Amino acid sequence: MITADGEKQAIVALLAADQFDQASVCLQQALDRWPRDAGLLLMQVRLALRQGELQQAHAALVALREQGCPPPDWLPWVAVLAQALDQAGFRPLAQAWLHECQPMARAAGFALPAPLPLPPHIGPDSPPLHTGQTLCRYPPYEGDAYIYAIDVAGSCNLRCPSCPVGNMAEVQRSKGLMPLDRFEAILDKIASDRPGLRPIIHLFNWGEPLLHPHLGQIVQAVGRRGWVSYVSTTLNIDRGLDKLVAARPSWIKVSISGDRQQDYGRTHARGQLERVMSNLKLLRRLLDEQPPQQPPIVVTLALHLYRHNQAARERLAALASELGFDFVASPAVLMPIEKNLQLAQGSADALTRQIADDLLMHPAWLSQLNRQRRSGRFDCEARFNMTAINFDGSVALCCCTYSPQLNIHQDFLQSSHEQLEALKYAHPFCETCTRGGFDYSVNDVLPASVQPLA
Repeated sequence: MITADGEKQAIVALLAADQFDQASVCLQQALDRWPRDAGLLLMQVRLALRQGELQQAHAALVALREQGCPPPDWLPWVAVLAQALDQAGFRPLAQAWLHECQPMARAAGFALPAPLPLPPHIGPDSPPLHTGQTLCRYPPYEGDAYIYAIDVAGSCNLRCPSCPVGNMAEVQRSKGLMPLDRFEAILDKIASDRPGLRPIIHLFNWGEPLLHPHLGQIVQAVGRRGWVSYVSTTLNIDRGLDKLVAARPSWIKVSISGDRQQDYGRTHARGQLERVMSNLKLLRRLLDEQPPQQPPIVVTLALHLYRHNQAARERLAALASELGFDFVASPAVLMPIEKNLQLAQGSADALTRQIADDLLMHPAWLSQLNRQRRSGRFDCEARFNMTAINFDGSVALCCCTYSPQLNIHQDFLQSSHEQLEALKYAHPFCETCTRGGFDYSVNDVLPASVQPLA
């Protein structure tokens, strides 16, 4: 006679032999016979998480929860699922699991991670949109403080095809460098606006910060206020690198797209890989020459993954490790939002279509996926936790828009924080972006029939 316990033993043996596909088939057959067996459901959670099937793991845990008395060893898997959901961009659902299971965890003496709180500068709901709708907020992914993206250099020496500097050359947009006195005035105004106690200052958006001859002084101005400064660079310039390191930014990110010139030059157009490699070693030497201080400057080598350069991943990870730098590899994205919308609407030019075809995630596919799986209840993080300031002091609608007509104010210094927020939430382009599935919101609802927790 076949029993649930006998099936479990057989499935455990298959798992021990790394026969995951066969184990999955046997597990489903067992669940068809005993759909409410807690041991089988927990086994399904474990197998689904191992295979990256978050929807299936979520459904199995929902079934366990609905039994009213789940087995005591289910709580560690709630923690694992919550972490996996969060990493996949389903933060509200991850938070819901942690909120709901806290009482059970306390009663069982299990230390379940606490749900992330909203930072104090973020309200739980958005101001009304121009449609009258309000949206929920969530703990932001990009940082737990308010972010200002200040383009201190309004130009770049490269012409990367996935960046508007390279793919929107026809746009009439001012170029230049932000004067030091204007930058100081902007920081003073941020301090008086006080959207958060310790804002994060990104010293880049579309420009190359190392083009600014006073970048070191700019970083020092942020540091004097006790704020966090981030610099993102292609490292095709070494001028001023010593002053930058001496100024001690919080974080330096070096973007790269291959370890062969034919790959790198294709997606970091005009860039010279040999120069980047030399400058990475120079950066390591400059850091080593600095007196030990805490916290140390964080350096990240960031690989933009395309279809043509994935073989470079392991080699660049090894290089980063050798230099003592962090390493991250993530799918390249097409910017700005205007280009993504053209692709989703079928109106993109040949060059944009060619760029999109080299991406790991085509924007039209991403648009369809996000529109299917988002509930539309959550605010856009690029709107509720960030302000983008151009080199001339004008304010962009967000850090992902490039067209000058999408600026919302000509002078950051002459506009209050509340006024800028109102202009963002009243702008109709945000609705267009959201309808296209390109807003920086979370994928708060898993697809198909599985519902989130109430």
